Amino acid sequence: MKDSYQIHSLDQLREVVTLSSQQNRKLNDRLYDYLDEHSKRFISESPVVFFATSDGAGHVDVSPKGDAPGFIDILDERTLLFPERMGNADARNLRNILENNHVSLLFVIPRTKDVLRVNGIAVITKAPSLLKRMISCGRPAQLCIEITVKECFFHCGRAFNRSHIWEPSKWPESARKYKINQFSQSVERSVDDCEEAYKRGLEQLGEADGAY
Repeated sequence: MKDSYQIHSLDQLREVVTLSSQQNRKLNDRLYDYLDEHSKRFISESPVVFFATSDGAGHVDVSPKGDAPGFIDILDERTLLFPERMGNADARNLRNILENNHVSLLFVIPRTKDVLRVNGIAVITKAPSLLKRMISCGRPAQLCIEITVKECFFHCGRAFNRSHIWEPSKWPESARKYKINQFSQSVERSVDDCEEAYKRGLEQLGEADGAY
C-alpha cells in the first residue's frame, strides 16, 4: 500500500519547506567556492571535524577527526591538507575516496555555536613533504588527503542552541562508557580490563594525554 504522506518530488517538498526569493538570495550569498578570511580562521581554531564520504554505490559514512586546533593545513584559499593518522585500520573513509572522491567536512569549535561546512574533491597522497608538515604526538601523518574546495559556507547553529551541547549544566550526570561496555560483552572480558587495554593503546600511539 502506497503511503500518501511520503515526499517524492521537489514540488512536494517545497509545499512544506517553502523558500522565498529573499531567502534563496541569502542562501546563495553565503555560499563560497573558496576559503575567505573568516572560514580560514575558523578552520585554524577548530580541534574537531566530522568527515563525510560515500562509496561508489552511495553508501555514506561520517567519521569524527580530532587533533590540536589547526591540524588541518590550509595550503591556499582552495586547498586543504587533511592528515590521516594511525587508527583501527578499517580505512573506511579512505576506501570510499578511492571510489568516490566527493567529500564533506563539518568543522566545530567548542563553546561556539557556528558551524562551518566545506565540500570538495579529495585525493590521497603519501608525499613525504606533506606528511612531515603534519606532525602530531611526535609522529608524521600516515597519509594525507588533499581536498580541493568546491563549496564553503557557515551553517545555522540552531542544533547546538537547541541541544545545549556546550552547557555543562545540561550534560548527563555521569559519563557512561558505551563502547567499552559493548566491547567487554563481545570479548567476554571485564570493563576494567578493556578500558586498561584501550589506555595502553593510546600510550603506544603517544596520545595518552591527547594531542596537545
